[in-house]
Amino acid sequence: MARVKLTFNMATEVVGNKEGGLLIVTDQDETRQVAIPCDERTLSTFVHRLGNMGTDEQDLADVMVKILEWQTELDLEIVIDNVKNGRYHAIVSNRATLAQLPLRGEDAVLLNFISDDKIPLYMEQHLFEKQSSEFNANARGISLPVNAISDEMLKEALRKAIADENYELASKINEEVKRRGLDLNDASAPDDREE
Repeated sequence: MARVKLTFNMATEVVGNKEGGLLIVTDQDETRQVAIPCDERTLSTFVHRLGNMGTDEQDLADVMVKILEWQTELDLEIVIDNVKNGRYHAIVSNRATLAQLPLRGEDAVLLNFISDDKIPLYMEQHLFEKQSSEFNANARGISLPVNAISDEMLKEALRKAIADENYELASKINEEVKRRGLDLNDASAPDDREE
């Protein structure tokens, strides 16, 4: 299957959401990007690592990747192959033995970053074409496909779209809510409604 090689570009918070952030990866030419939602722990790990660039500080993940390098040829690769219910999924493969392990998409980006790209990161081409948007290094916002939003963010986006009377967007979001089989629990009503 065709794949696109990815490069980590940045980690950023989501405005109005203190429970996580986005990891931005691009194709090699930096023409297209994919925003991979991550939890607060993963975002914090990236922020810490990026803040300590150029220092000798290493944590357990750094040491484990180094030990792995010492013990093997490090013939591994990571492929992000799916997105389901707001979460990207990936497979780490040993190219020599064909053994595979599943992992979360955000952890795939982190493993690639920690290994300094010695464990290359790819995305299935059809998934990349569907999920990616044009990359602009100076952009103030980012496009995020509805299928890559967590259940909580999806419900909040529906509330906001209805409150803003953006019914076209609300309809698209509602389709994803139904596809996931989520219980809205009055998600369609604004929080500041009068009783």
